[in-house]
Amino acid sequence: MSQIRSIIDPRLASHITRETEKFLSIIDRLEQRLNNEAKGNHPQDSVVVSPIPVTSGQQVTVRYNGLLPNNGAGSVYMHAGYGDNQNKWDNISDIKMNPTGEGWEKTFEVKGLSRLDFCFKDDTNNWDSNNGRNWSYEIKSREQSEFLQ
Repeated sequence: MSQIRSIIDPRLASHITRETEKFLSIIDRLEQRLNNEAKGNHPQDSVVVSPIPVTSGQQVTVRYNGLLPNNGAGSVYMHAGYGDNQNKWDNISDIKMNPTGEGWEKTFEVKGLSRLDFCFKDDTNNWDSNNGRNWSYEIKSREQSEFLQ
């Protein structure tokens, strides 16, 4: 009596094994990242905005632990404005952030009606603009935010 052991080409089987190992490695890294975030340990290049959605007239906290503090910045400022992230910001201000154990943080009142746009700079004029994209959050009205909850 004869048996068929495999009808898969050994090269294909080897390729599938390598791809499976690569995929499992990616899953392990993602799982580790999620566990760190759940414990409050945010990744190095991190911006956390709370609460979401960002609501006009409400307090919002921005926490930054990215490129600038990781390269020894003595002070960090959030360069913020309101409007279209790509074209024009209005009411631009440089807001000095406070150092915390989890990065640099600032709580402030949202005064715009369309988008909150920001990037970061340090005391020696080095910038972190999210690779030129900045950070941008749609601002909801109080009515919209209450409806979403």
